[in-house]
Amino acid sequence: FFSSETRRAYESRAYEREFFAEHLRPHDDVVSPYLREVLQACRCGATDSAWYAERIQNLYANLIAADDELHRKAIAFAPASLPTRSELLRRVLTATDYLNSNYMSAVSLDDIASAAHLSKYHLARLFRRLHGVSPAAYLRMKRIRAAERLIERSNADLAEIAERSGFGSRWSLFRELRRRRGMSGQRIRESWVSLRAGAPSPSI
Repeated sequence: FFSSETRRAYESRAYEREFFAEHLRPHDDVVSPYLREVLQACRCGATDSAWYAERIQNLYANLIAADDELHRKAIAFAPASLPTRSELLRRVLTATDYLNSNYMSAVSLDDIASAAHLSKYHLARLFRRLHGVSPAAYLRMKRIRAAERLIERSNADLAEIAERSGFGSRWSLFRELRRRRGMSGQRIRESWVSLRAGAPSPSI
């Protein structure tokens, strides 16, 4: 199914890793566009098998590229050996998955470290090396993205969205949206509705 070139590209780099990092991944500009394209084609009833094969190959290649990037960042865990580095990467990704799965609830650094079976100080240091931000900052961004998605694509009121995205209160959500987008949740929703309708987005 996959081209020999794609397989060889993956196998040629296998010595640099012990495993493919299977974990929850936030949407990005590398993998997500292919996923959305295939999903849209399925919903529209497209049946061109050659088209699907090409898109899946591209998706596979981009997944490999994203995985390579994770393992490249894990080199920052040096001077650990490859087996130790791989285990540390597994544990930090377990912590990342914990955040992506539990952002709706109150989460402490102790909770995250316990899920990863690391001390909280060790986890905080490794997490920042892998993701470039602290666990707290990662959690905040996850909650903001979840809230923005609910604001744009659901009819839930802002108090409910604050609860479902882990902010707890409407005021906490409002403060974060102002900081990130410079406008309220209602303004974001109005902009999204205008965009969907093909009208110019309201000026900000």
